[in-house]
Amino acid sequence: MKIEKIERYPIVTLCGSSTQKTDWEHWQREFALKGNVVLAINIYLGLEKPDYNVEDETKNLLRDLHRQKISMADRVCFILKPNGSLGKHTNEELEYAKKLNKPVTYVHSISNECSSQRNSEKVKK
Repeated sequence: MKIEKIERYPIVTLCGSSTQKTDWEHWQREFALKGNVVLAINIYLGLEKPDYNVEDETKNLLRDLHRQKISMADRVCFILKPNGSLGKHTNEELEYAKKLNKPVTYVHSISNECSSQRNSEKVKK
């Protein structure tokens, strides 16, 4: 059986608040359709758990898994909150990405349509 060689697509890891499920879904689609392998969160803990800021075994596991996704990435993209900020844990991920010398980009929440369109152009590979 002959194995076909496939093109290596860039890997983008998304980071942001787990309360912004619509934004995550939007940006995963945008990046994938531009030819990127997209690594993202798999559980929206911020929507599922009212006390999601409390440190526990599950939160620590998910943080470690996401940091591994950051280390695997060619580029890390941060989804800003509607007010243009990043939360505490997302800022920690930003510092981690910077320590690994990963290129970093930012996109806005899709609830901020003007900024979202401007930034979707900026993040094309």
